[in-house]
Amino acid sequence: MTFVGFAGIVLGLLAALWMSSSYTNRKIGFFALIASMHVVTAVIYYQYVQTNDADTKLYYFDPYGFYFLDFSLGTTFVVYFVQWMRVLMGGSYLDYFLLFQAFGLWGIALLIRTLEELAEVLGQHWPPIFTIMMFMPGMYFWTSAIGKDAPLFLACAMVLWSTMAISRRWVWFGLAIAIMVLFRLHVALVAVAALALTLMTGRGISPTLRALLIVAIIPVLYVLVGTVQSSLKLDLASVGSVANYVELQTTTFATAAGDAEGLVTRAFPVRLISLLYLPIFIGAGGLFGFVASFQNVFMLYVSSVLVRESRSWRAMFRQSFPVRFATIFLIAMIAMLTVMYYNIGLGLRQREMFTPALYLVFGAVYLVRSARRAAELATADGINETHWIETSR
Repeated sequence: MTFVGFAGIVLGLLAALWMSSSYTNRKIGFFALIASMHVVTAVIYYQYVQTNDADTKLYYFDPYGFYFLDFSLGTTFVVYFVQWMRVLMGGSYLDYFLLFQAFGLWGIALLIRTLEELAEVLGQHWPPIFTIMMFMPGMYFWTSAIGKDAPLFLACAMVLWSTMAISRRWVWFGLAIAIMVLFRLHVALVAVAALALTLMTGRGISPTLRALLIVAIIPVLYVLVGTVQSSLKLDLASVGSVANYVELQTTTFATAAGDAEGLVTRAFPVRLISLLYLPIFIGAGGLFGFVASFQNVFMLYVSSVLVRESRSWRAMFRQSFPVRFATIFLIAMIAMLTVMYYNIGLGLRQREMFTPALYLVFGAVYLVRSARRAAELATADGINETHWIETSR
């Protein structure tokens, strides 16, 4: 490890400054544990790619010479960034794992901050289930390596945190969109479109701010749509053009992967289930698949709570600005990832982009359910106490 890796660890630790608006020894210890696990996961990932293929080799070793081609966004940008850093500061393969894990750790810190603020707004304490959510293995593994996933996770966490107080944090929302543009342009388009739909529906924001934000969003959407169309060479206004692009990507991916998992060409519901819940022990394929299966059991639990509490979810969608944005962003991202080229491994990695939105929606519904149950118990206790007093006279 050189200075680059050391700087990555320090940058990650600085995320503690963003984790909370108030600090206790317990919170500091909580973050220290998370940061330690994240760095260890980065080292494990580094060891894993020594004997397995991974995109990290493309970014660090640049075998196809992307650094010498014309600059572009997405994969080429990551190659440019890593190679530019190597020219400027050097650094080993491991160093850049440690550097990129800092992005993921900042994203986790922002997610903690968002859930903490959500609990405060709803007048609740941080529940144990939130702590369990913060230790889901996929969130560590996929945000600890060289590539697009860690910065995108940070950007997605940042847009969700921004919507908790959009009138004061619109600059942070814009920064998150800028990060998305650099790494995955279509995610930026989804986020801005989700914000526009959020502003046009429901409550939770003043008419003046609503108008100002819509006026600001229109040119941003225009630029993003044009950039997406030129980058992907498709017409977003044409259903046929989009369908042809998706079909081409699906066919290309199926050919490259040999369609070994039999999912690329399956029906939408099958791909949706596989995105959200597979693997789940049977056919897990080794230790990593077994670990992922435990997280998918938790995903089943989250889904069951959201289905059972759908009335509360709908009510909060109408009343709460951040819940409305998170819901629209979540549904759009799930639909896009399901439709586009896909296999189980890619799904495990890319679904971390909608994890912050899923956690915000689930967290809001869970806290409201907990508050309602507490109120019902308090009412029942009051009735029982009154009954005991009356009968004892």
